Amino acid sequence: FGESTASFALLATSELHSMRDTVVKMNMNRLALEGPAGTPGLSDLDEQFDPEAINARIESAGVLRRYGEMLVAFSVGTQEADIQFAADQGSQKGFGSSRSRNSEKCHSC
Repeated sequence: FGESTASFALLATSELHSMRDTVVKMNMNRLALEGPAGTPGLSDLDEQFDPEAINARIESAGVLRRYGEMLVAFSVGTQEADIQFAADQGSQKGFGSSRSRNSEKCHSC
């Protein structure tokens, strides 16, 4: 989940730039075809993709990316800690030592 979240945020960031460029080109072509009189009020070529709006969305995507990276780091760190804990517990009980399996048996049996 964390890797998907981080990947999605990176994709969203790059797509926002592309979407803005596409909207500006589309509106420029529209103006060229219809002329200024055919499209009243089309002076804002980037419409909802103003630089301020794009920057806010990119910052949000950055927060989402860092959240995904934290999830990955936390899960990896937790797994490493669990493995280390299990290894430490095993070494305290003599697993992995040079003693044979027979020496692990109860001496009173």
